Amino acid sequence: MFGLGGTCHGRHGVGTETRRKAGPKTTGRAGWVAFGSRSGVDQLVVCEWTVTPAERAKRRFCRLIVGSQKVDPAMNVVGFAALLFTSVSLVPALGQSVLQAQLITISSTHDGWGHTGADLAISRDGDHYVAANHRTIQAKVVQDFLDAINEPLIAKPEPVNMGITDRWLLEHTEEAGDDASIFNYRDGSPEQKEIFRKAFVDQDTIQPRLETVLEGSQTDDYPQMTIKIQFDHETTRTVSSDSQNPFMIPWSVDGTRSKTFNVHISRALMELLPEGFVNRGRLTAEDRFALGLLHELAFETAREVAERWKLAGGQRRVAR
Repeated sequence: MFGLGGTCHGRHGVGTETRRKAGPKTTGRAGWVAFGSRSGVDQLVVCEWTVTPAERAKRRFCRLIVGSQKVDPAMNVVGFAALLFTSVSLVPALGQSVLQAQLITISSTHDGWGHTGADLAISRDGDHYVAANHRTIQAKVVQDFLDAINEPLIAKPEPVNMGITDRWLLEHTEEAGDDASIFNYRDGSPEQKEIFRKAFVDQDTIQPRLETVLEGSQTDDYPQMTIKIQFDHETTRTVSSDSQNPFMIPWSVDGTRSKTFNVHISRALMELLPEGFVNRGRLTAEDRFALGLLHELAFETAREVAERWKLAGGQRRVAR
């Protein structure tokens, strides 16, 4: 089944040097390992395919699990088996495609002036999923969430991951000015407003501003959310957060100490939840918690330019 030099042949298909060119010839699911040569460096690739009964279409999932690793063509069987075992152990989610997720349970609470909580179970039913009140959830929505938790860890907030692009900053500048509570933006002079605008859209300072905002973000309640995913073969994964930050970042995946600031998890989870579910509004920009991010960025920007704002105002008064 296994072959060196770029191609492997097996009863379920052929694997080649690229991760997207491994395909099945019959309906079902199977996995294999193949060596693929890319830019003169051999790579170990694990590929899996699945065919959904409804779509009758091939869905291919191939994961590069060793990165770029030189493979000795003369490697014996024992050496190959050892490398395979080590490599597969690096992928805890290998083979957990959407049709293998049998049950997703979500528990969400917040405490403050009182206690509020909610629980939700999402179970697989053929080629889709069903939640409370017979609400149907498409398989793709579940897969998007699984893909998000499998993404590489993001150790610190990333503006682009959070949707804070050049365009977003430009489109929200005036709204941010209204949120700059340190001074009255609307009553400012053209020179003062330009000081704030330039600082708000400055990509060179957005990273430290964002980190300052998230480090100090506090609300008067204490949210908590835990998601458990049960797969075939009794495998379970857990995602959780008790963060007061917008989007409830960072998230802990499978109880690891290193948390991820990946907003893709928040957005994908939000799509799984019904409207009005406890803490759902914290997961994206649909209500005040995520809008609070804009407010806090505006406040931090205003704090940084406060002295220049005052100086420009003083110069204006002198000019009069």
